[in-house]
Amino acid sequence: MPTPRSPLLFTVLDLLDFVRRYEARIDIDSPLFECARIGHTKVDANTRLTENEQVELKQLTDQLAGLKDLKAINAHVERIEALANKPEPLRFVADQPEPRGYSVDGLVGHEERANVSFRVRRTGSVDLSSRLPPELTSKVPILFPTFQYRNYTIIRDGVVHIKVLPVVGLPLRALDYLRSVQELGYIPPNSFTEGVEAGTVLFDLTQLPVINEGSVQRISAKRFFAERWATLKLQARIKCLKDEYTKRFDKKPEGFEALYGAAASLFLAKNGIVSYSGFNPEVLQTEPTAVYKAKVLEVKIKGYSALPSVNEVRKRMEEKKPLNGPAKLMEPTIQLVSGQSKLWRPESIFKEWCEREMKILQDDIRRSQRVQAEQVFAIIVGKLWFDDLNPPNEISMEIMLDGEELQFTAKLKEVQEKI
Repeated sequence: MPTPRSPLLFTVLDLLDFVRRYEARIDIDSPLFECARIGHTKVDANTRLTENEQVELKQLTDQLAGLKDLKAINAHVERIEALANKPEPLRFVADQPEPRGYSVDGLVGHEERANVSFRVRRTGSVDLSSRLPPELTSKVPILFPTFQYRNYTIIRDGVVHIKVLPVVGLPLRALDYLRSVQELGYIPPNSFTEGVEAGTVLFDLTQLPVINEGSVQRISAKRFFAERWATLKLQARIKCLKDEYTKRFDKKPEGFEALYGAAASLFLAKNGIVSYSGFNPEVLQTEPTAVYKAKVLEVKIKGYSALPSVNEVRKRMEEKKPLNGPAKLMEPTIQLVSGQSKLWRPESIFKEWCEREMKILQDDIRRSQRVQAEQVFAIIVGKLWFDDLNPPNEISMEIMLDGEELQFTAKLKEVQEKI
């Protein structure tokens, strides 16, 4: 059972971690769920003229006045009508999930900003009747089944963007725990209520702090950098496992070309529907209407800017070529996976081993990122700095980790965000 830190209020981060631990779900279909829009408004690119099309339309219109040949006039008029008559945007209609709500397993923080978001995968359909050409009506379902990924930002740059978070699936012991810590004063009185629908708890995120006193008492650069290194090692391991798992067991589903033919596959792709990535139409962003300044904590490890591809590392290993730092982090897992794939028979047992190891690694990554997130929030939102370093905006520290002298740098900078 998780316990609150000292006599301190739950933060929004604490609550999200609490919901995830109990494997509860967020009901984004609830009318009470409101997610403030951030960033530019996006529109379906198929419904707007591109810059090139705008130039073409002006040229056609200007030329039309000087034409006398009827055939040329008709050709210009047809093209103008084609440009002017853009179709209505396609709409994705989601299926009702069973059970209600979506898992917060996809909860992610930002390594450099005071951001937290979650992603859901929704199945549903897209009505193609307004765009489906006659020659494809007998080949492609008019109500086309697909899926869509949606991202929801809970906190952006330290500001909460969701007022009410409807949560379903919390067990009775979790509710009893919330009531008990509320009585002790760790959770504000009006921070949660039970919803009208059975099994729903409504959390008012505006009643919870983004950081608490415990978050701002002590911020250690050495601890923070060590956690960043730990996360990188875990990410190297899980990257190798996912690569092997994808190649063996998670191949992309049969393409639309094989199911519906080349012409249909091309039509679907142009309208943003792809077999392995779902419905994701090309969008155009509208012009920003405001600008604000945001803080970013940029952290780097010298020589470890990015992890290479697994194939690249494997090839260098086979050719006995020297490996750089990031590749060396991946080498043991590549060797382990190769050995385990030969050890476990039948292959279904190896599949189970991969899934179990990836689950453990993913949980470890989340725990490590959770520790880092608290310190990122304390620096950006609490306006603090590492207490074991001088307070300039940029610092550097060398730490001996895993027998290697690693050089870390941290820089707090300001960026402009257009919305």
